Amino acid sequence: MWRTRTTSFGSWPVLGKSLHPARLQDLVTNLREISRLEAGVIGRHDLLNLAVLVDGELDHRQSKIGAVRRFSSGVMVYGERIGLTRLLHNLMDNAERHARSVVMVTVEHRGDAAVLEVYDDGSGVPREQREIIFERYARLQDACAKDTGGSGLVLPIARQIAEDHGGTLTLEDSPSGARFVARFPPASRVINDRGSSRWPREAPTRRNPSSQTPPTGSGRLAGGRPPGPARLLSSRPSILGPGVKPR
Repeated sequence: MWRTRTTSFGSWPVLGKSLHPARLQDLVTNLREISRLEAGVIGRHDLLNLAVLVDGELDHRQSKIGAVRRFSSGVMVYGERIGLTRLLHNLMDNAERHARSVVMVTVEHRGDAAVLEVYDDGSGVPREQREIIFERYARLQDACAKDTGGSGLVLPIARQIAEDHGGTLTLEDSPSGARFVARFPPASRVINDRGSSRWPREAPTRRNPSSQTPPTGSGRLAGGRPPGPARLLSSRPSILGPGVKPR
């Protein structure tokens, strides 16, 4: 059965009564994420191994549907760990909600893009409604029938995070089910572009005027701890391991 459009506005007055505490916490988290994104708050960006990040987050998820993992090694992105983690969990929440029996997560290079793909074998979405699902608070009839406590925020937030990283998030063709594909630019290109107006600058770190300034080039005092209450961020990006073996 195809999912047809409806909205969840009518369910908001009783939302708190119908949600399990864990789902209510997810809603609060998504509302906070919207506020953070709209305020233009940009956290620390690092050079991240996308497969390592995704693999670690999936290990900590609790779900009745185990995810099939297909990872390529050496898929690097330059991004904000918190934002990319939220993008992944939102896509997984959506996939697990609609899957019949299978969720598949893929991390690989496609052309020069780093790709994160989440597939579920559910009922799918008709082509003419593939953009509607990325509108805030818009939900499809099939989603409402399966889950009255949804917010219609999961996919819009995921897309905005992808775009804030210079990438895209789209729902693409598949023989069955739904296949969400997030594409990110090569880490090397992003690092080169960060000095230009094409890439948002990180929010400056607030510094206590009375705190001691560390030696130039180190960013940290001996022992690895920054001085004073202001936690200064190291200028060197961190690399999370050499990659993972495909599963």
